[in-house]
Amino acid sequence: MKVGAVISASGKPHELIKRTLHELGQTAATKITTFTDGDKMLRGYLKKASIAEDPILDWQHLSRWVQIAKTTAKGLGWLTNAERRARPLIAKTLDRLNWKLWCQDARVGKSL
Repeated sequence: MKVGAVISASGKPHELIKRTLHELGQTAATKITTFTDGDKMLRGYLKKASIAEDPILDWQHLSRWVQIAKTTAKGLGWLTNAERRARPLIAKTLDRLNWKLWCQDARVGKSL
């Protein structure tokens, strides 16, 4: 089951999380996995809602960050020959990582 919320919709997001989980029948034995877009505040809300497990950065959002890095890498200048030679390697690495993410073969440690 997926549950989502907009933080600005609730004055106390952790209470919204707790209430929603309770309404869905959460028990002490319920295992909860949370996905995030990387928002650091979300971890605090989850802790306040008594969710101990760290959130997982989902592949769609991670892929978006990789795309931003690819765009940034295209605009990199270079001052030395080493920097000039590194630019294609950076682009190739980011392309490979992006492909693995979209093909759901996200072994990030191997990709980097």
